[in-house]
Amino acid sequence: MPLERCPTCGKEFDRAFSASPPSPECPDCTQQRAQAIRAAYMQQPRATLSAASFPVTIALIAANALVFAVMVLRGVSFMEPTPQQAIAFGADFGPLTLNGQWWRLVTSMFVHFGIIHIGLNMWCLWNLGRAAEALMGRFSYLLAYFVSGIFGSIASVYWHPQAAGAGASGAIFGMAGALVSFVYLKKNSRASSGQQQNA
Repeated sequence: MPLERCPTCGKEFDRAFSASPPSPECPDCTQQRAQAIRAAYMQQPRATLSAASFPVTIALIAANALVFAVMVLRGVSFMEPTPQQAIAFGADFGPLTLNGQWWRLVTSMFVHFGIIHIGLNMWCLWNLGRAAEALMGRFSYLLAYFVSGIFGSIASVYWHPQAAGAGASGAIFGMAGALVSFVYLKKNSRASSGQQQNA
């Protein structure tokens, strides 16, 4: 296989040992570029990564926390709310959801079974939500969150129609899946455009 010349450093290299997806640069330059991008991301000014940069994530966490606070103030157990208490505040429940109370598919996303449940979900939302909001944009992120949450609620009613279903996990992990797909497709589209330019 003929050697190729790196346009950055001028060194000849064998394409068989280059990075995948193929890059016009040699492996050393490709690695240095990746390290520089990683370093630049890690050293972004604090202002760009402040809480104010993630209004959608903060609003979702605040809404979940507010619902939980209202539940506790109204006498619901801080640690282990009963299914009946969760249903009273909008949890998903087949006999009610399937008989006209479709709004429970949305409200159940903001109801949690105790402090540990909401704590774990909000920790995941804070970490995954910021990445999704920054990469996908606020509208796409919010759309992915609610669509995932609603379909998660539908699945819950389908599999366990007689059980009370609640929590933001369906929305969070569905949004995480959308984020992974978004990053993967974006990476592939960049690789394809790069190959077309080199052709």
